[in-house]
Amino acid sequence: MSFEKLNLVEPILKALSESGYNKPTLIQTRAIPLALKRKDLLVVAPSRTGKTEAFNLPIIQLIHKFDVQKNALPVIRALIICPDKKQVEKVENSLNSYSKYTSIKLATLSGGLEQEAQVENIKEGVNILVGTPRRILKAIEKNKVSLSEVKMLVLSEAHRMMKRDFIQEVEDLLVKVPEKRHTMIFSGKLSNGIQKLSGNLLNDYEKIELEPSELPKNAGKGERKDRDRDRDRSKGRGKKKDKRDVPLHERKRGAAALPSSLRKKFRWPLG
Repeated sequence: MSFEKLNLVEPILKALSESGYNKPTLIQTRAIPLALKRKDLLVVAPSRTGKTEAFNLPIIQLIHKFDVQKNALPVIRALIICPDKKQVEKVENSLNSYSKYTSIKLATLSGGLEQEAQVENIKEGVNILVGTPRRILKAIEKNKVSLSEVKMLVLSEAHRMMKRDFIQEVEDLLVKVPEKRHTMIFSGKLSNGIQKLSGNLLNDYEKIELEPSELPKNAGKGERKDRDRDRDRSKGRGKKKDKRDVPLHERKRGAAALPSSLRKKFRWPLG
């Protein structure tokens, strides 16, 4: 199958062709048509299977079609949440490559750069925001970012955000996003946490998972480095356990004290 048969628009097809990316992966052939129909998705596959473009290409197309071509002022329509700077950069590079023949603007929020410099791009107006939960939350707390116009939400490499030191930040961020939205979860593994998260966040969703026989030979390459990086990140938080390190859904009093609308939204407990 070719990208043309996935009903992608000409600006995206031109960028794909120039990059030498002519044939979609199996994950892309299954996910892109559903994403273009704004179907909630749970996509489970290891690295090197094309997950990033499986959500990036539909996001580019939907924003190009419904915002950019109508000359609407750029507001954050898509929020892509990543576990770390490396994944943010991967998603950003992909978006830049395949949106270059559109007028889509994007910004990132992750560690390694001064947040003020990153926020300056957002002030000028962007269509897509890619970042880590902690950095995005800090920008929201400082009234530098608003997610009130978000229509599409993606959790990229979601399995890496299910650990204790991540889940609280993810949960705190999710309540900042409008409930009426198109949500896609892309994960390298199907854990109990991912299944529960999908049940809480997705509506009438489709699950896409490759069989072992369908995986390319290089699938999963590089995942050990990701695990090592996640382990180092966890160690960096310190050994002393603080109440803030306990996921929100494990704080029984905190969950009970939340407004009933939020308890219902997340179907406490989450874990």
